[in-house]
Amino acid sequence: MLTDSCPTCDGSGYVKSRYTVCYEVLRRLKTAAGKGDGRQFNVYLAPEVARLLVEEEKASLEYLENMFGTKINIIARPMPVMESFDIKAV
Repeated sequence: MLTDSCPTCDGSGYVKSRYTVCYEVLRRLKTAAGKGDGRQFNVYLAPEVARLLVEEEKASLEYLENMFGTKINIIARPMPVMESFDIKAV
């Protein structure tokens, strides 16, 4: 569940699964918001992970927003690999 077969090498390697990346994003958001790094965060990530966050983990995003008084914007962008993401404090 933590990894998927690599689409580039037809399965001879592994990459993080979209679920693993999703929970990594949530952990980093919690850390950044807890430090007071910003009142608003833009999260740039692969469309597959963005969809998972918005559809299946919406409650987790809302919890972080309410707990830290922040706004989290999920922005899907084509990424070189699904594991890539960027969190920017605005």
